[in-house]
Amino acid sequence: MDYYRVTANSRESGAMKSILILIAAVSLAGSVQAGWEVQWIERFDGDGVNWDNWTAQTQANFNNEVQCYTDDDSSPVRNYDVSDGTLKIIARRGGVECPGLGGQFRSWTSGRLNSKDKREFLYGRIEARIRFHNLEGGTWPAFWMLENRIDEQPIAGDGDNVGWPNPGASEIDVWEWFSNEP
Repeated sequence: MDYYRVTANSRESGAMKSILILIAAVSLAGSVQAGWEVQWIERFDGDGVNWDNWTAQTQANFNNEVQCYTDDDSSPVRNYDVSDGTLKIIARRGGVECPGLGGQFRSWTSGRLNSKDKREFLYGRIEARIRFHNLEGGTWPAFWMLENRIDEQPIAGDGDNVGWPNPGASEIDVWEWFSNEP
């Protein structure tokens, strides 16, 4: 992954901002066009996830999923690997009592990151270079934008209590793969 870039022009209003959701292995890059300026860029150049930019959604289970989402970016069985300017989100087979789901048993672990309450954008241009390795039946990697009032972790108590897919919690699918159906 070279980097993740958000550019914006000068248009601003009181409309709801969008947050970014990353699920699965992501590689991001792009170039700025005339009249736009870079507002935020994520280069994935450290040795772990930059938690100042991202939140691991460890309490997520919206589609009867079999995995436990973790915030593990450092153990031998980590679900996030940041190296060589890339972020890799890794699904791993292995039973776990999932802390984010009240100890429910899950047969896989994986990762789900969002930028809610950390990096939010009203208008702009999102550029990403995404590469998925070894897509298999049953996987569901995605890159989405959601409105920031969505009732999903993190919950800051600042009006983020709207259930998906209602106004204030709607979604734009930038790229999504569902069970061999891109």
